Amino acid sequence: MVKRFALAVLLGGAVYAPPAQAGIYLSGNDLYADCSVPKDNPVYYSRTERCTGFVSGVVDATEGLRSLLGLPYCVPENVTLGQLNDVVRGYLNSHASERTLAASALVLAALTSTYGCDSISGK
Repeated sequence: MVKRFALAVLLGGAVYAPPAQAGIYLSGNDLYADCSVPKDNPVYYSRTERCTGFVSGVVDATEGLRSLLGLPYCVPENVTLGQLNDVVRGYLNSHASERTLAASALVLAALTSTYGCDSISGK
């Protein structure tokens, strides 16, 4: 029973998955849609979890790479995933013309503009 439920959840996510385009798995438009679903929408929880998972994955990978390169962490320790979602959603809202770009690049741009992060290269 649990396996059937898990399969149904995975297939449900695959049905929604946006088409890949020119090397972009998820565009800023896709991420903004996931991060901006109103609470009264029936898909609020699934789309918000997708937003949170994507944002936290990009942040975790970026901060891990910064650590490997000997650079200081960029995102303050006390920041929550909800706050990161708010930062990214706000950035995407105010930079609508950039939303056709890769969502991962836009998450990094949001972090840079909000937390004053240096680039990965340290320059």
